Amino acid sequence: MLASSACEIAAKKGDAMGGCFVFVMGAVFAVGLAAALAGLFGLGCVIAAIALGIVFVRLRKKRAAEGKSFEWILVVAIVLLAVGVPLFGFAFWLFFVPA
Repeated sequence: MLASSACEIAAKKGDAMGGCFVFVMGAVFAVGLAAALAGLFGLGCVIAAIALGIVFVRLRKKRAAEGKSFEWILVVAIVLLAVGVPLFGFAFWLFFVPA
């Protein structure tokens, strides 16, 4: 006796209600939702990096006069850009560039 998939077994019983289409569309919806959330996270990272860059530029002279370093904000901004730009770019391409 050969093993059958769950969809084939349900179809043989007569209660398939659309076969595997409902399952596959649920998976497609989940992947689309994950891509959208990743894109929003990437957009948030880019906005945060821009805000940190503005703070860095505005407070740089004041902190230098006080003898304090401010490199950690620059490093955080670069890391946020390195993470956010690819995520946002991929999500933008996925949703807005026609196939």
